[in-house]
This record gives sequence, C-alpha cells and structure tokens, in this order.
Amino acid sequence: MGFIIDWRGSDYPLDLNSIFGRDSEVELEIGFGNGLFLVQVASDHKEKNFVGIELVNFFARKAEKKIIKAGLENVRLFVGDAKLLLLILFPDRTFDQIYFNFPDPWFKKRHKKRRMLKVCFNRLLAKRLKDGGVVSIATDHPEFRDFVVESMLDSGSFISEYPEGFILENPGTYPTKYEQKWRSQGKEIYYMKFRKIYHPCVFDINEYLTEENLWFLVYSKGLEKVLRNIK
Repeated sequence: MGFIIDWRGSDYPLDLNSIFGRDSEVELEIGFGNGLFLVQVASDHKEKNFVGIELVNFFARKAEKKIIKAGLENVRLFVGDAKLLLLILFPDRTFDQIYFNFPDPWFKKRHKKRRMLKVCFNRLLAKRLKDGGVVSIATDHPEFRDFVVESMLDSGSFISEYPEGFILENPGTYPTKYEQKWRSQGKEIYYMKFRKIYHPCVFDINEYLTEENLWFLVYSKGLEKVLRNIK
C-alpha cells in the first residue's frame, strides 16, 4: 500500500473518509520534512487520521519509509505547494488541528513575501479547520514568532491560547529534527497555539492567489476550472 496520494486528476474536494476507509478526527501537518513528528503523533493516536503536505518529493519518500516501518495505517501524504493544495483538495471544516513545525522564516526582507501564515492564508486555515479547531506552530526565530502572532490575530478568525502569544516549554510535544538541533545549540523554542473562533463566510480566491503568487501554478497544472467549484 502506498501512503503518498496522487491528487492530480482526482475529484475535488477529496473524500478523506474514503481515502482512509473510516470516519475519524483528522489532523494535518504542513511541511512534514522527514516525517519524524508525523510518525510520532500518529503512532500515539491511532484513533485519529493524519494528513501531511510536503513540497519536496524526496522528503515525502523518506517519511513514507518511516510510516511503513512503524506499521501505521492512519497517515496519508500529499506532495505539492501547501498554499495551493489546502485550497483545492479539502472542504471547509475538515481538520481538528493543523501543525507547522519550524516553517521557513524567510528572514531576509526581500524574501518575506514568501512566508507562510500571512493574513489571507490564515483565513484559509480557518475555513479548513473545524469550529474550535487549533493551529499549533513552533519556531526558533523571534521576529517570525512576532509576525505569526500578529498575522493570526489580524485574520480575525483566531485567538491565542497563551496570554503572551507563545510559551517556551511545551511538555508532551513531539520533538522534530530541527527542534533537537536548535535545542542542542542552546536556542529558545517558541510554541504558539491559536484557536478558531470565527469561520470566514467570504473568501476572495482571486485575492488569495494573487497574494500567494499562485496564478502561474494554477494555470500550469490546468486547475483553473477547479477554482470555480471552491467555496
């Protein structure tokens, strides 16, 4: 059985109950890398289904090997740009929790437009989360931390679970490769958690595709017709 799902040419949005063969809570990790976090959390919560999205096929293959070695049946992986796949593949109110473990902070000024977790993207997260669902984010970069807190609150769909916007210790978390690396270097890790309080009733797809510079990808993949059916 393959755990990497070929989403191209599928009917959108996907029916995850059919893909997993059961109806269960679903959690998502965006940017799962080598799959260490995903395998750990899925192993401890076999009653839930887990989805991972990763841009690089090489990492997805490494993660798939870990899934097979762990004997898991509750994980499915997707390869592609998460900004696009989250838009086209999944219906509203799909996920109970979404994880971002050490997303690229793109700290240089000229690169900041590439960051994930800008306001418009955060509203898409809110649409794909169930009511009351949670976005969990970890970073070692203090400026990116402040950017995330501000942009999540500015989206109007989330509140922070932490009074200061973040905490420095998160007992029970599943350490990723990067967390282990940064801690070994004595760096502080910032954990953020935001709960959905408002479901965006209006979402401007044209604005989103423009902000995230996705129009070329849409046309190169022949997905322009798909956009007409997205809510």
